[in-house]
Order: sequence, then structure tokens, then C-alpha cells
Amino acid sequence: MTYEYSNPSKVKNTNLIIFKKISASLLIIGIITLNEVSGQVSEIKELSKATKSLSSEVFSGGGSDFGFFFADVAVDLFLYSFIDGHRKMMQRRSEELWLLSLDVDLHGGYYGNENASVLSPSIRGNWGLFSTQFRYNKFQDFTASFPTFDWQILQFNIVAQPRVNFRIGSGFMHEIDNNESYYEQFMGLELYFNERKINPVVELRWAEDFETQRTARFEVNTRINWFLARYGRVNVNLMTGFLYQKYYEQENFYFAQAGFTFNIY
Repeated sequence: MTYEYSNPSKVKNTNLIIFKKISASLLIIGIITLNEVSGQVSEIKELSKATKSLSSEVFSGGGSDFGFFFADVAVDLFLYSFIDGHRKMMQRRSEELWLLSLDVDLHGGYYGNENASVLSPSIRGNWGLFSTQFRYNKFQDFTASFPTFDWQILQFNIVAQPRVNFRIGSGFMHEIDNNESYYEQFMGLELYFNERKINPVVELRWAEDFETQRTARFEVNTRINWFLARYGRVNVNLMTGFLYQKYYEQENFYFAQAGFTFNIY
């Protein structure tokens, strides 16, 4: 197969479309949040090169002065309610330290049928209603490796209570080798038992190729964090779980995973 390379103008258009898509999604997510407050690796790389994406415009211009006025009022009300909801949430911080915290994951997994492994370290910052998460995801088998950099630019903690946290977010997945980026959405549910010492987690991610209408990656991540020890402001947890990833609607990986999670307050 002939290898393709991105040109600067396409990369510029790609970044613009991702920005527009993320902005629209975050606005919709924010409105929902306010209601609550109040052998295969080589094949995947070929599939990626064959599906260059992110070249379609998603918004069009137009509208009247009245439309702009209405939009300004709506945005003002939205921001006021949004900030007020975040402020009320942070008032609980003295009793619920996790409302302002960092979560550091050192996770890895293995898929025996394909002799494939995955490394997925990540860091997430939490600030009341908001979170942001960076992740490096690299899996490999005997044919090649396939690394991505994933940034959930903004996540909203729609439900943030001592026993449950439900968050949704928006960002992008960037394929490092191919220099391609895809708009990625996120949804996660965390439960807490035994004074937050047992923490089951279920997370979904899906990254879309706008041009071909294909899903570049779909992921289900299920795991349990088991509290081990506390050192000052740091909780140390053992993680065990299962990770499923599907690339370009063709290649499936089933990883048994383990590692450590650190909660820093």
C-alpha cells in the first residue's frame, strides 16, 4: 500500500474542524450539566493512512441581528448558571477533598490471542464541575506499534457525589505516527464503596472520522481500583480490569489490564 503524508493546509483545516466540533459539543454538554447541578497493528496503521479525515466543514454562516442578540443572552445566562453551579460544588471541598485533585494512572494490559500489549498512562485534573485528562495510549504486537495521544480537553462532572461520579467530555485522539487527529467523545461512571476504598469504573470513548463516517476507535474500559495505602495527600490504589478497543470498525483487541492509580489531594 502507498503511504500518504499530511500537508500543512490539510492539518490547518483539520485543527479548525476539531476546534469547532469540540466547542459545539462542550456547549451542549454544559447545558446538560447545568440541569444536573441544579498482527493487527500493522493493518490498523494501513487503515489509518487510507482514511485521511477531518476535511468537511461542520458549521455554516448566516443569521439575523435578532439571532445574534438571542445567542448573546443565552450565553450570558448559561455562563452565570454554570459558574454558580461550580461555586456551590466547591463549597463542599473542605469535606470532599477529591473535588480538587489529580488522578495519575499507570496502567498496562496484555491480549494473549494476538500476543499484543498496551500501555496507557494518564493524568486527570479535577476542579469541581470540571476535569481535563491527558493520556498516552500505545499498543503493539509482533508486527508494529501504534501510539496515540488523547486529550479530553474538558470534561463535566455532571454528578459528583461521595458515592458516585458521572462525567462526560470532549476532546481529540491524535495518531502520532500518521499525524492524524480525530474528534473524540467520552463518558465515564465511577462508584465508590467502603469509604471510597473500592472504586469500580466504566468508561467509553469513541473517536470519529468525519469524512468517511467511520469510527477510528471505539473503547470500553472497565476496571476496579483497590485502595492500598495513604501517604500524606496521596492515595495508592491497585487497579485490575478489562480493556476493549476496536479500530476502524475492523480490528478488535481484548486486554486484561493491571496497574496502579494515585489520587493526589
